[in-house]
Amino acid sequence: MDLVKYLIIILIYIRTSKAEMKGFCEYRPKSDSLLLCTSVSIDYAVKTASINSNIIDIHIQSTPQKVLSIPFKEYIPAIHVVQISLGELEIIRNNTFSGLSSLRIVLLTNNRLSHLEEGTFCNLDNLKIIRLANNKFTSLSDLIPAIKCLDLNKLDLSKNALLQSITSNEVEQIQDIRVNELDLTNCAIRRIDDNALTGLNNVRKLLLTGNPLDYEGLRNVSYGLSKTSVRSLIARRLSNNTFIKSDVLMPLSNGALEVLDIGENRLVVFPYLLDFKTLRELVLFRCELIELNGYEIFGIPNLQTLDLSGNKLRRIIFNESDYGYRIHILDLSSNGLTFKWDFTLPNAIFKILPDLEELDLTNTLLPPTLTDLIFTGNNSLNTAKLGDCSIKNIQNYAFKDLNYLTNLALNYNKISNLRSEMFYGLSNLVVLYLGYNLIDNLNSSDIFIHLVSLAILDLSWNNIVQLEPVFKPLKSLEVLLLDNNRILHWNDSILTNNTNITYFRISDNDIMYITPAMLQDFSTVKNLDFSKNKFDCMDCNITILQNWQRSTSVVLESKLEDYTCVTPSGQKKRIFEFESSHCYPKEKGINILLISGMSSCVLLIISVILISVKFKWHIRYYRCILMSRVKRYRESNDSNSYMYDAFVSYDSLNSEWIINQLLPTLETEKTQIKFCLHDRDCLAGNDVTEEVFEYVQKCRKIILIISDSYIKNRWCMFELQMAQHRLFEERRDSLILIFLGSIQELQLPSNLKYLMSTRTYIPWTDHPMGQKLFWKRLIKALNKPDTLKLNRIV
Repeated sequence: MDLVKYLIIILIYIRTSKAEMKGFCEYRPKSDSLLLCTSVSIDYAVKTASINSNIIDIHIQSTPQKVLSIPFKEYIPAIHVVQISLGELEIIRNNTFSGLSSLRIVLLTNNRLSHLEEGTFCNLDNLKIIRLANNKFTSLSDLIPAIKCLDLNKLDLSKNALLQSITSNEVEQIQDIRVNELDLTNCAIRRIDDNALTGLNNVRKLLLTGNPLDYEGLRNVSYGLSKTSVRSLIARRLSNNTFIKSDVLMPLSNGALEVLDIGENRLVVFPYLLDFKTLRELVLFRCELIELNGYEIFGIPNLQTLDLSGNKLRRIIFNESDYGYRIHILDLSSNGLTFKWDFTLPNAIFKILPDLEELDLTNTLLPPTLTDLIFTGNNSLNTAKLGDCSIKNIQNYAFKDLNYLTNLALNYNKISNLRSEMFYGLSNLVVLYLGYNLIDNLNSSDIFIHLVSLAILDLSWNNIVQLEPVFKPLKSLEVLLLDNNRILHWNDSILTNNTNITYFRISDNDIMYITPAMLQDFSTVKNLDFSKNKFDCMDCNITILQNWQRSTSVVLESKLEDYTCVTPSGQKKRIFEFESSHCYPKEKGINILLISGMSSCVLLIISVILISVKFKWHIRYYRCILMSRVKRYRESNDSNSYMYDAFVSYDSLNSEWIINQLLPTLETEKTQIKFCLHDRDCLAGNDVTEEVFEYVQKCRKIILIISDSYIKNRWCMFELQMAQHRLFEERRDSLILIFLGSIQELQLPSNLKYLMSTRTYIPWTDHPMGQKLFWKRLIKALNKPDTLKLNRIV
């Protein structure tokens, strides 16, 4: 079978036209087993898809093929999604999709289809979505015979610019449409005949947005839909109307309409809708409304959602008898502020709307002080959006009655001061947005004492400089945003009690150095972002931050290159790559010398007794040094004549890495590097100490292979002492440190810590690119004259 498939592939490529050869097909297994083809014929793409049985989604773009006749079932019977777009497709044969029992979605957008053969999509029980947007259909009758046997969720006929009318002659065919949503958005429908839409008995949602319907056409839409079971009508931007007259919509009151969206149409007079007994949602977005009578709109019997956003409202007029309206969601956003006048929100709004659950006043100009009268009397509100309302102050206990409020947005205002009394009553608040305000301090420890359920707190884009432990009461806090303030640092932990916090963002501040309290807080979160700060590269605490980053499990958000520090010259360097060679371990010897001075007599006696046993290797070591000085005096003064390039000090447990990695890579005829290994090059039978010391003197460099086993090996520690003496004795850079694996800092001896802080060490990695960099750095450290040549070899 495999041979047959490969033969098919060869035949496909041989028969591919020149136009196809300019295109391609790309298999994307991680994108729901997708085959994406561009500028190829449909037949070629389908046959290519047949080779891989995992493909369930095929997208074909810019195809030159005009007629689709290939039977999909013979090649990809289990296909779920077919998309053919941006092509020249004009005709689809009715056997193309036959038998595709798994087919769910067909997308044939941006082609040249003007007609579909009868039965094109019949017997496809799982097909739920057909998109035919931006084609050449001129009437619904051109495609209804192809889909009349289906029960669809959505039929998309939008942007068919040649579809200009729906006539009475099509009523019988329209009755065959069984679809939940019919989309006729942005066609060119100017005429809809009387009774033309009465056949939409099986349609629940009709979209007519962007069609240039005239007055008569819109009236016929209302009349036709009044005799159907259509639940939702979306009719925005009816561009042929300067305004919609009230009587145009009246016939709809006799239907089953639940959602009416006539936004972005001009309403000079608000339409009479009180007889719409089934209406639950009304959208009047950007209808140029200036003033409303509350009863005319809130009095719609079963209305629950009202969108009045984007208008020019100055006020809503209520009478004393107005109360108890059943509105649950009210959107009054973008009223007033755009037009530079105040929108007056009645103080008794929640007595009028006692069931209100969501209120959106975003970008609506309110009085500068939010008083405690506005929210009086409501126990249902769970979301209040008051962003960009020019609020400067919030009166104490303003939210005292909002016991069920879970989301409060106060961002993009002019609030400068926070007090605990402002948040009184918000015990169930989960999300609080205070970003983009003028808050400059968080000094009071009880600011958030009433917000015991708060999970998300946004204080970004303010003027906060100093942080105090004000977040302790927020034991449910999960997300804290403090980015884009002017925070410098903090000396006391601010997240001690916040054990549930998962995300902490403090980027784009003025932090110059890290403190222990900050590092402690960083370690308590799962995701952290402190990028784009102003860390000082010369501050030696940078090394602490670098070591923390290497060992922590905290996930750093943003790219690593965004974590920078500033040098004295003003240059930005990456924190986690910056080498702090100027930093040395801080001396703790003052107290130690004081203690040792006081007890010197006792220690001297003990030292004399123990020195011969405890430091026997050191005694022999210094004896070798004395002998070597006499020997060197007699030898040539040419210090550059060495027998070996480097002496390699390593533990026997790391010999496999030496044999399999180091020697095959660098000790070759091309590189001409020669290493000295004690086990291989030193003569047997001689005194080990003297022998090793002598060979060290014959090597230009000393390489220490540091690992956990190396640190625990006393002989390796002796070789480390010799290397360190060589470093100071000859006063030149002859020492190279290589780290195999991660080593806990607490395990490192003090002399090795000092060597790490004063010179660069080279860590080994298992990543191929990292290994390439490792060999380049090692060659550079060996300082061979033909370094460039060696780099090319590696």
